[in-house]
Amino acid sequence: MKDERIIILQMLEKGKITVEEAAALLDALEPAAVREHKEAPAPEHAAETISSRSGPGDRWEETRERIDSSLKHLRETLREKAPTGDEINAFVRKVQQGVAQVIDELPDVVNRLLHWEFRSGFTGRTVEERFSGTFAEGQKVTVRVHCEDGPVRFAPSEDEGYHVRVVNQVRADDDAHAKALSLETVDWRETENGFELTLKNHPKVRSQVHVALPLGPAYIVDVTSDDGSIVWEKLPAEEVRLTTQDGAVKVSDVKAERLEARTEDGAVWLHKVEANEVRALSADGAVRFRGFARRLRCATDDGAVRAALIAPALPEVDEGELHWELSSQDGAVSLWVPTRDDYGYRLRLTAGEGSVSVSLPGINTTTSGTAGLTGHTAGFEEKRVRATLILRTEDGAIRVAGAREGADA
Repeated sequence: MKDERIIILQMLEKGKITVEEAAALLDALEPAAVREHKEAPAPEHAAETISSRSGPGDRWEETRERIDSSLKHLRETLREKAPTGDEINAFVRKVQQGVAQVIDELPDVVNRLLHWEFRSGFTGRTVEERFSGTFAEGQKVTVRVHCEDGPVRFAPSEDEGYHVRVVNQVRADDDAHAKALSLETVDWRETENGFELTLKNHPKVRSQVHVALPLGPAYIVDVTSDDGSIVWEKLPAEEVRLTTQDGAVKVSDVKAERLEARTEDGAVWLHKVEANEVRALSADGAVRFRGFARRLRCATDDGAVRAALIAPALPEVDEGELHWELSSQDGAVSLWVPTRDDYGYRLRLTAGEGSVSVSLPGINTTTSGTAGLTGHTAGFEEKRVRATLILRTEDGAIRVAGAREGADA
């Protein structure tokens, strides 16, 4: 890891990353045992200082962007000095592989430091608005939430009812004025089969939304935020659509029929997801998926895409055809898949300015080159699971590799 540490320190020296970001990257490079030994609860005031800056997705994404920018600059410099393109690609690939582990682990490192708090520079009186109720048994439930300025988080309820908590931080001279301004921003409406919540933008109000939903109903969910992250955790649903203009989207431990996570400026993290159809899209940020989907599309204009196909516990769930498309305009694309005998793969890999590597057994290559490859598993049509994998990038490396059953990728 010596080369990667040097790169991080050079980036710090040049002002490309902050001291805090450099510390997080160096921490991520250490073996897990060393990190666990060092970890200790941070002082309360320190946690508040860090958490007030931005959400975990924002800080991680900012660091990733700076690393990608540095690697791009390195590639351009090497093109001017190295005698052959092969030498350039070999060196850049070595650096990218070394830093890739850091980028993967950084979200977890940053998550340990950051909390769900208001941003710095905005102080005021805290006003809470609460709404609770129950859903009729056996019905489909429609939930719509729009927050113009703040994060939204969903988690399971501890009882059979739903509970919505809006936390507004309000600049006001007294409690009565703060309460009045808070009510101006909150538009709550119960519907025949669910509820709708809209939080309007106000220069003196910053909002957070916490929603607890009971397990059981078939949810149809549409959540939007103009400026804030969205989190959906441990809630099965029929259809989930999460969209933010400026912030990260995180989904974990979820089963759904259809799932769409979209952000204009931020990262998309989908972890332990099982769905029939998944769309994970970012205009400016990394995209990461781990789980199972019959149809998957992960795409970003600027950032890395990393995905891992995890076989579901029930074999009948994944039987048949799978179709996965991963693409980045400017960033690496990496995919890990099971190497089981009953899984077959059809590969269509295209890298505009980068390299392609495949580490899967039994692949019959149709065409191959430094910037592209097509091929398929021997006996593809006879496999119980047949996955078509389409990976594209305009500027970055493509990697497809086998993953041990149950191993993190």
